Amino acid sequence: MQRLFFAFIGSVFLLASQPSPDRVAALRADLTGDIERSKKQTQVMIDSVFSFAELGFQEVETSRYLTAILEKEGFQVERGIAGIPTAWMASWGSGKPVISLGSDIDCIPQASQKPGVAYFDPLMPVRQDTEKDITRVCHSRSPLHLRLSGCSSAKKCQELYASGRA
Repeated sequence: MQRLFFAFIGSVFLLASQPSPDRVAALRADLTGDIERSKKQTQVMIDSVFSFAELGFQEVETSRYLTAILEKEGFQVERGIAGIPTAWMASWGSGKPVISLGSDIDCIPQASQKPGVAYFDPLMPVRQDTEKDITRVCHSRSPLHLRLSGCSSAKKCQELYASGRA
């Protein structure tokens, strides 16, 4: 699934520019290598975001962590989107194609990490709060982390293609 997603993102850039078959093969090889190299960092992102366990509109550490990664990768980050301090938008480049990805980064109070369970019954408590148990559920394992890794790989692929190195 992860490779399929990254291959899709990379293919969008490839199809938009219609390079030669040799360049397509080189770009795919580079993208595949980049995906393989990013596996550990992607898992670190998943584990880190999982550990923050922040409720909606309070995702301060999660937002800080993810936007720092994107800025390090060369994305421009605009914070406070729609007047929400923890909302942000990251962009890179200009022109077409324009690709938009979105995801929730909050956790849900009084929920379960078990599929199909709609009451508080966590597999593992993330942190105890004085007022309520906060359990990170589905959003922590959402494709957001894969999207960030995919965007980074697609950006590198596009940069290689634009520079003529691939």
